[in-house]
Amino acid sequence: MKYNIDTKENFDIITPINDIFNQDLAEEIHQFLSTSILKNRSAIIDFSSVHSIENSLSQTIIDWHHKMYDSNLSFALCEMNEDVKKTMQENTESDILNMTPKQIEAIDIVAMEGLERELMNGDDFDF
Repeated sequence: MKYNIDTKENFDIITPINDIFNQDLAEEIHQFLSTSILKNRSAIIDFSSVHSIENSLSQTIIDWHHKMYDSNLSFALCEMNEDVKKTMQENTESDILNMTPKQIEAIDIVAMEGLERELMNGDDFDF
C-alpha cells in the first residue's frame, strides 16, 4: 500500500506516502474510494508528502470528486505544494474541488457538509 489511512467517525483521511502521485497510486486510491462509497464514508486526500503529480491524473481526481458527491458524500484535498496545485489548476474543472491549505480546513468542510446533509434529510423541524 502506497498510502496511509486515518479513520475518523464519518470519513477517512488518505495520505499518500509516495512523493510522486502516479497512475499506480491513483489506482490504489480509486479502489479504496470505491469501498468508501459502499460504506457511506467521505474522504480527504492529504498531499503533504506528494511533490508532483502526473498531469493526466488531475482529471482522475476530479472524477473522484464527482463520484463522491453523486453518492451524497464529501471529498476534499489538502496540503498541496505549489507544483501539485498548479498541475491541478491547469484542468478547467479544478474550481469545483475543495482544496485547502491545511488538513484541519478540509476536515471542517467534510464535517460541515455532513451536518448539512443530516439537517436537510431530517424531518424534525419546519421552516
